[in-house]
Amino acid sequence: MKGFWKLLIAALIVGSLVLAACAPAAPATEAPAEEPAAEEPAAEEPAAEATEAPAEEPAAMEPVPATELVFLKITDENEGAALDDMLKDFQAIEDGRYAAVTVTYDAKPFAELWAAVDTSVATGIPIDLLQADGPVMKYYGYNGILIDLTDYFTPEEIAQWMPQSIEEGSIGGRLYGPPMRQSCSVMWGNLDMLDAAGVEFKAGEFDYYTYQVALDEIWQPLTLDENGDGSPEQFGVRQGQGAGSSHGDYHEGQMARSNGEPGSPTFAGMAEDGITFTGYTNTAEAVETYVFAQGLYNGFDGAPPVASKDAIQNAFLAGNTATVFFPDNIIGIRDAQFPDVNIDVTGHPFFTTPLCHTGSWHYGVSANTDEQDVASAYVRYFSSDAAAEKYFTYVTQMPANITVLNSAYYEEMPFSFVRDFFVEYGVPRRQTPAYNVYQQLFGEFYSAVVNDPTADAQALADDYAAQMDAAAAVYAGWNE
Repeated sequence: MKGFWKLLIAALIVGSLVLAACAPAAPATEAPAEEPAAEEPAAEEPAAEATEAPAEEPAAMEPVPATELVFLKITDENEGAALDDMLKDFQAIEDGRYAAVTVTYDAKPFAELWAAVDTSVATGIPIDLLQADGPVMKYYGYNGILIDLTDYFTPEEIAQWMPQSIEEGSIGGRLYGPPMRQSCSVMWGNLDMLDAAGVEFKAGEFDYYTYQVALDEIWQPLTLDENGDGSPEQFGVRQGQGAGSSHGDYHEGQMARSNGEPGSPTFAGMAEDGITFTGYTNTAEAVETYVFAQGLYNGFDGAPPVASKDAIQNAFLAGNTATVFFPDNIIGIRDAQFPDVNIDVTGHPFFTTPLCHTGSWHYGVSANTDEQDVASAYVRYFSSDAAAEKYFTYVTQMPANITVLNSAYYEEMPFSFVRDFFVEYGVPRRQTPAYNVYQQLFGEFYSAVVNDPTADAQALADDYAAQMDAAAAVYAGWNE
């Protein structure tokens, strides 16, 4: 299958070369055996008798006393069930050493989690474990919100994750959090809606749909304004996953980057210093995509808009929208809530270069913890092959673990397509400790552009790029 060997080789190379220098040969939870002192050979030493006492077994490590870990995480019922099940396995490892360890969850909606993490650190709230989004890992590491976990993992353990996840979870070559899962949005089509309109959906194609081709062949034909009031009853596309009407870097920032060649300022989206956005987010190529987005949400040449500005719960699966950009966890949502909806998958639209933004949740140990070793042991086990496999049975989103990603489950469509697209085109979002402020400003900028069909996209892009530069300047020199 296309991408399989690239997947394996890329992971092994990155795991062994990029991080071997900074990771220890053995985890901190295991004391290395002492080297025996060299002795002079004895003359004519007799062979050992068969009755010689066997070497003593190493003493078992002391059980960890009753310990409650507090885990600040996103509200996710399926994930909560997975973590509870995995905790039972953790309590049983090493002859039950962690049998008395329990976990209490402080669960927050996605929109509240980032603020809750900042508050917990600022106020000294005793949190032990944090669930951290991939693109903000460098912010957390740089600002001392997460502890450095490098010495708790061997190079071999680090190499079990995809290269994108290693990059997203590290800063300065040090690991601040292993991945829970990964993400890559592609385009999904409602086949019943497409068939009813007589539109062919090019399923399983990596690079067929440019934005213009998708607009011409799918989005405009599938946008229905039956009463002619300019407000369609059915839309052609929805860019975001959630029910809200906000915008952000994961989808819309990817759209702009796709209009540049790899290595260009537009594709990079940010300077190598991680704090300069002028000349990157406001290039002529990037602005071309912002103008195109204005048309998506406001209509092209008098035609109705093909994307809705309104917040709509499950817009795609509920039949409001013919296509959507979404990771593969849409299959689990469909199976649980909309089992009769017939969908298929194809590559994410692009302008010049296909890509998908990567990055999802990571485990982290809070700098506020009083149980660093126990919390780190928890994270080490929960990011292992065995735990990752069990996690995936509950949370059917693309794993970051290579073993699970190469399992039989991911040899079947549509999961194999999403995996191969990720391997071929997956690019981490902008890797900077300034990601929080960049994301906020980019969302404001994009909303200003698409909500006003008369807005000057270039002027707004210039203005917001300057604001991003000013806000990120406090991190000057972070990656030197």
